Amino acid sequence: MTAQGVSQEASGDGETQAAGASVAHQGGAAAAVQTNVGSTSFPVAGIRDAPAVTPGLFLRSKMWWVTIACFVVAFWLTWQSIPSKGPTIVIRFPDGHGLKAGDAVRHRGIDAGIVESVALSEDLSQITATVTLTPGAAGLAKEGARFWIVRPQLSLAGVSGLDTAVGAKYIGVSPGNPEGPGQSHFDGLNVAPPDENSGEGIDIVLRSDAKHGVFVGAPITWRGVDVGQILSINLSPDARFVDVHAQINAEYARLLRTTSKFWVTSGLGIDVGLSGVRLNADSLSTIVRGGVSFATLAVGKDKTPVSSGHMFVLHDTPDPEWLSSASSLPLIDFELPPTVTIQGTRKTSLFGISRNQKFTVNGLLVSESDRPLRLLTAADILPPPVESGASVTVEPVAPTEFLITSPLSDGSFTLAVRNASDDSLANLGLLWMTCGDAATGMPAAPLSRLRVPQEPEECCLCRSVKADNDASTVIQSISRDQLTKVDSVWSVTMDVGDLSPWHGAPVISILDGKVIGVFMAAKSGATIVPYHTETSDH
Repeated sequence: MTAQGVSQEASGDGETQAAGASVAHQGGAAAAVQTNVGSTSFPVAGIRDAPAVTPGLFLRSKMWWVTIACFVVAFWLTWQSIPSKGPTIVIRFPDGHGLKAGDAVRHRGIDAGIVESVALSEDLSQITATVTLTPGAAGLAKEGARFWIVRPQLSLAGVSGLDTAVGAKYIGVSPGNPEGPGQSHFDGLNVAPPDENSGEGIDIVLRSDAKHGVFVGAPITWRGVDVGQILSINLSPDARFVDVHAQINAEYARLLRTTSKFWVTSGLGIDVGLSGVRLNADSLSTIVRGGVSFATLAVGKDKTPVSSGHMFVLHDTPDPEWLSSASSLPLIDFELPPTVTIQGTRKTSLFGISRNQKFTVNGLLVSESDRPLRLLTAADILPPPVESGASVTVEPVAPTEFLITSPLSDGSFTLAVRNASDDSLANLGLLWMTCGDAATGMPAAPLSRLRVPQEPEECCLCRSVKADNDASTVIQSISRDQLTKVDSVWSVTMDVGDLSPWHGAPVISILDGKVIGVFMAAKSGATIVPYHTETSDH
């Protein structure tokens, strides 16, 4: 080894030692740093295993319940927004008259369905309309229902369907039997049935040797008043006669008897004589449409109405004997009670000025076996009772006098009554006044003629009148549909003009002829005060 080599080796060893010393120095520094870190208070995270997820744990969160509630509400709103549908039916019409998909089916003025499609039949002789009814109108899909396309029509019978002149066509419907079997295919009518607006009544057949100018829809009259109409005209089965099918309205059914005679009133009658030319015509409607009139001959005590399907002979002209011997049949089968007229004077005040005002109302005399006659009328003919207070001295009220007159017997008497006396007591709108011996001989109705009604019912008003030395009783019919129960009275909805002449008149039930209340005509409206047993106790 040379001196240079030794020197290099020694130098290498020195570097190695120096490097080792450096490393040792660094290691000491690291140890010092580690010692310093361990001496500081830094938080140390604890590590542990995550718990297992328990099934149904999410239900314990209120957020999940809110989410489920929102989902349910959204589903319900979506379900409600889906239009509900009823049964689907198919109607075949002879002609479409412009009917198209989307047009409505209407009953009593409201939509009951919609036309889904309109197409020609396979043999091209008809059109087929597919209709979907609403759920509430599912009862229209019953056997016997009739359908037709409503369109503008101008004929001798009148004008109809004007609402479709500028708007869309629609299908009209006449329901069948609500309790009948269901049906899905129908044959539609070309025009509306003539009995669509006639209501219920008695169907009869008028047989004649010719048509005599009578048309479908023509009226049937009694003394010039429409009481029915012609439904259809056909030949008899043997083609020898013409059968006119007619209907008499239910409220006039009592006018029909087996002795009724029918004749044609259409056209004009011209009588040329020495006195000139006389033109006979029943009415303009019978001239244009044709018409039929009838009268009922005297039938004695037989008041049995005619049933549906009865056949009568239709004559071309009336026999004069029919008109001379015609019976004046009433629309009721019971005798009307005699009424009296009450005349009195009441004090009124206008702007502080008092004056006496005369009035006339109706009343009913009621008889009982063990007490004198009493007068039943409206309670408002008396002034309101005077209220007494602790510091107020009430003087006796002066008697109020009424003149009671009977148009049927030409009798009258004066009745004096005190407002607060026991002889007269107003109870819920009804007024009883004891007449005493003054009313002896006056026509009256027995107390058994009065009845307490439970609900509003078909009724009429009656009052006795006298004109030209002839006394009679007149009536005013009131339908059940015109009555509405409001608290303890019945509100009356009638458009027949002034009803004040009927104030205080007794109300008669059409069912049994009993008196069931008193009629009151006030400025606020007409009402009926039903009879009640508490009234008869005073």
